[in-house]
Amino acid sequence: AKVAVIQPYVGRINDWHRCNNADTSSHADKGGDNHGVVLAKKIYNFIHKYELPTKVMAASIRNVKDAISLAGIDYMVLSPLLIKSLASEPGSFEPPVLTPDRASSAQFSPQEIRGSELGECAETLLEASIKASSEAIEKVEEVLANTAIGNL
Repeated sequence: AKVAVIQPYVGRINDWHRCNNADTSSHADKGGDNHGVVLAKKIYNFIHKYELPTKVMAASIRNVKDAISLAGIDYMVLSPLLIKSLASEPGSFEPPVLTPDRASSAQFSPQEIRGSELGECAETLLEASIKASSEAIEKVEEVLANTAIGNL
């Protein structure tokens, strides 16, 4: 199956790890990046190393440090306030942290390739997302059923 975009929610991943007191030692990198940033970088490097026809769009980025740590990612969803904060940040963001050339030398453990390190975090967040989507669909169906169109 072809996947057009993978969208890691950086802030939500960090929230889950903070709330569940998950082990941070296995995910922190030398730069001190948090779980969400580390995962987004791994996804980007994997996609670009193997030249897959997929883009990575990091979302739920909540601070300047995380945004700068993900410089070069294919797409980033940022709030207007965060964009304003980045604009006032001194210095340059060149060169980007993430590039296809750097990705070509990235190394991955078998656990990372299988995604087994995501475990409970991925399951919990996916379940919550599916539940929220189902509830939204039910609300839309109810609104439509109560409109003139639904009563025809």
